[in-house]
Amino acid sequence: LGVILYEMLCGDPPFRGENPVEVALRHAQETPTSPRAVNQAVPRALEGIVLKGLGKRPVDRYPSVKAMLVDLRAV
Repeated sequence: LGVILYEMLCGDPPFRGENPVEVALRHAQETPTSPRAVNQAVPRALEGIVLKGLGKRPVDRYPSVKAMLVDLRAV
């Protein structure tokens, strides 16, 4: 869901590659460009939600969609 939100706000996915394996490797090894660096109209609070949704480790991400929805509604 973090990837979808990122693409909606920025117009491009957070990671690109020539094939799905390259995209997966970039996702595992690289930090995405900040949504606000791509689109300054993105509120900081929303950027935080997106970046949390893109966390590398499961512990860094939302534990559920419901938890993410609580933050989205607050923004």
